[in-house]
Amino acid sequence: MALVAPQGTTPSFDTALARQSVESAGTFLSRETNGAVTVQVDRVVDWMYVDNDTPCSWAGTLQDWVQPRIGWQGGPGKHLVVMVPPGDPCPDWANGEQNWAVDAGGRSFVPGTDPSAVAHELGHNMSMFHSSSIGCDGGWDFSTLGAGVPANCYRTEYGNRLDVMGGAWTFNPFPAATLDRIGMLPRRYEPTCGAVRTLNATSVGAAAQAREAISFADPRDPAARYWVDFRAQADANIYNYLHGTGLAFKPNRDGVQITRNDPNQWDAPTVLSRPYDGDDHRQLTAVNERVTLGGGAWVEYKGTASNGEGVIDVFVPCRAFETTLIAQHSGLCLDNANWSSADGNLQAQYGCGTAAVQRFAFIRVPGVVNTYTIVNRHSGKCLDIGGASTTNGAAVQQWTCTGGTNQQFTLRAATYSGATAKDFQLIARHSSKCAVVTGGSTAAGAGISQTTCTSANQAATVKQAWRLTGA
Repeated sequence: MALVAPQGTTPSFDTALARQSVESAGTFLSRETNGAVTVQVDRVVDWMYVDNDTPCSWAGTLQDWVQPRIGWQGGPGKHLVVMVPPGDPCPDWANGEQNWAVDAGGRSFVPGTDPSAVAHELGHNMSMFHSSSIGCDGGWDFSTLGAGVPANCYRTEYGNRLDVMGGAWTFNPFPAATLDRIGMLPRRYEPTCGAVRTLNATSVGAAAQAREAISFADPRDPAARYWVDFRAQADANIYNYLHGTGLAFKPNRDGVQITRNDPNQWDAPTVLSRPYDGDDHRQLTAVNERVTLGGGAWVEYKGTASNGEGVIDVFVPCRAFETTLIAQHSGLCLDNANWSSADGNLQAQYGCGTAAVQRFAFIRVPGVVNTYTIVNRHSGKCLDIGGASTTNGAAVQQWTCTGGTNQQFTLRAATYSGATAKDFQLIARHSSKCAVVTGGSTAAGAGISQTTCTSANQAATVKQAWRLTGA
């Protein structure tokens, strides 16, 4: 550690307070990781007065100035914390080098001695990312996977109000997503798909080895993951002895917090927020509040058990397979036209390739034989009969997944001469009509609609048959 006074600044704290700040951050990190992460203060260099006009906001230049003067050499597990006086002309922000391993080491810059700021920047050195939040119109979750923030959602970089890597501004237990990423989550419960599971989870304030969380992959995309944490009201106060309460948000009730991959930084967590809610508790679900997630999964906090654990119901649909769909009369593939992620985008047929716009995940509908929601891999949205129409010619489009029967399709094996075991009719559950290339066209760009189904064994059914290569 080095205390550094750029020109125009006045030292306002001593080495003892600086050391205490870093040691408090170390105590927090050690408890959260069951002692796997420790911080040992090697030395504290008393105030060094910068002999040039480097502005206080030039963090990297100040670190470069300090290094040779104190003989610090970087390396695995080695950290340099440069502290400057708080207030003008120094900035109201801190920073730390973003590294990719817990033991990578790195440099940090902190105005003042706030222990939570020190922990935040050391967290970056140790491969932790910012803990953002996302709020969307119409629902807790968002559909676009790996393609940035959807137009109907708003992302806040430091949005997690209960994470030191977000906007907590104090010490709070890490979300399970952060501990999981660095390999330090002791227990992860993955609910079996296809039925409602009732699970009890310890609170995030439990001692490190007692921590547990519910976690599962998005049925639409196994690369996307959710974490469900139970946060007891008292959890926000367990580190008051290290930092006090300050201006931090302290929840007034228990609740469940749901995080998932950040669409802007896939390795980082983002916490989901209740739509249209400006209350501080918008990131905590209430008792009996069901949160519907992508691909039909849902989470519902049922309350706190007598032993202090959270009782949580979880349902995760079963992902059956992912496939392209080849129209058997034309040899062209079902395509989410124009790479759109918009609700209402019409589906069409185009020459087959390997792009995500032509790949679809089939998610089983519980209790209905051979029936699925069909989710486009690019957009994360469901095939949908527009307006839930039951008339011939109604367009097949994509729409945010709702679970409606106009987004459910039954596979019926085609049995006409020449059909293979991978050839099926797609029958819309709400209308009992088949998804076809409109007019039997063989042209690229022809649209998809529904029409009355022919018998599976009729030769004409070739115009209603789709080959599911991944089935």
